[in-house]
Amino acid sequence: TSDPAKFNWTKFIAEMEVGFTELGFRETYAGGVDSILIIAESAMGDGILITPSLREVRMNFPTAKIDLLATRSIVPLVQKSPYVNEVFTFMGIRIKQDTLVETLQAAAELSKLLLWRKRYQRVFYFRGLSKPSVLVLMYVCGAKDRLGFVSSATSLHVGNLKPKPQLLDYMLLSHAVLFPKNVISEVKRNLYLLKSYGLKVDTDIEELWYDYSALYRAKKILNNFGSGKIKIAVGIGASTPVRKYPVEYYLMAFREIVKRNAVLVLFGGPRELEEANFLQLNLPSKSVLNLAQIHPGWQVDFAVLSFMDMYIGNFSGIFDAAQAQNLPSIVPSPNAKDRSEKFDYVDFDHRFLPLHVPTICLKPKSQLPECVDYANDYHTFACNPAYKTPHCITQITPEEFVAAYDKMINFIKLSKETNPQYLLGEDI
Repeated sequence: TSDPAKFNWTKFIAEMEVGFTELGFRETYAGGVDSILIIAESAMGDGILITPSLREVRMNFPTAKIDLLATRSIVPLVQKSPYVNEVFTFMGIRIKQDTLVETLQAAAELSKLLLWRKRYQRVFYFRGLSKPSVLVLMYVCGAKDRLGFVSSATSLHVGNLKPKPQLLDYMLLSHAVLFPKNVISEVKRNLYLLKSYGLKVDTDIEELWYDYSALYRAKKILNNFGSGKIKIAVGIGASTPVRKYPVEYYLMAFREIVKRNAVLVLFGGPRELEEANFLQLNLPSKSVLNLAQIHPGWQVDFAVLSFMDMYIGNFSGIFDAAQAQNLPSIVPSPNAKDRSEKFDYVDFDHRFLPLHVPTICLKPKSQLPECVDYANDYHTFACNPAYKTPHCITQITPEEFVAAYDKMINFIKLSKETNPQYLLGEDI
């Protein structure tokens, strides 16, 4: 049957277990070398948030062979990682839940081509909202220990709904984890998965990996740009329209900020090129370096960030990279202040804000009327994702950005010897 509700998972798993046992997949190799698979099925920003987990897995299994099965967007991040032996992609095989039959066929095809011969003993999947299709792949690949979050885990912080265990999650995973409500940060959630397995976690610091050639290219691109001035990395892209602050508003803010002994480096690719060109055209020529025109790639972007002093921009992959480079940040959010009390003052932003980097998160005071019903119906604090243009986020004014910049500069000057902390909205 193609209907997951009618599929006899108990019989399927029982038959698979017989085959895996006969072929030796369930044996424990005393004193042997562990073979570990980590599935990174997400975008670049999410990939950066699992870098502490990659390090901690390696620290716990120093002699293991650790491979990473990653989406193409994550490969530039992890290909220089010292903690991973081999990085490979899904080989064009789409592991997605179109139908149950297609999901099982794709999982079996990828396992036959690549995974079964590697005999993985453990597989980790770091994602708070697990995709059932990936859980199927985790089981079919043959690993004895399969660690992941149950797919209802996100409900802990979306509407305070009580999680309902998904039977399939517990059948497919040998270690199905539901993180506690007080584990908020996405980085902390990933590390909690390791702790729940009895592994030791030393630090939660994120990392970026790039080589000397990327650093050389970065220096050549910058060519002493902005010498003696505050260099600001600008991220104008975002994964969804409601998370994008209008470029026209950024322009008004940046016109004032560049007067304060600052220059801008615009990050992005082809999707951000038009907006980056707009900013470059309408700001003083010597105050802007447009990387979106050059599009040097993630490795060089990471290296360029190492020369920056601050990040201003949207929640995006480049923002996550800026966190890993310890850049003080100013970010706008579409999530309104007036909804946070309904969720114990925890919202989407708290999942992705840095743990150790000074950050000012600007938020709308309230949701626009069109989003109130959506928020109430779906028990959420978020702007309605159906909008195809910036929406609630447009209530944040350019003047608030300028004030946030001045506040951040003063904070940095006064706090060079103190530990970084969250700077949320008006609070420092």
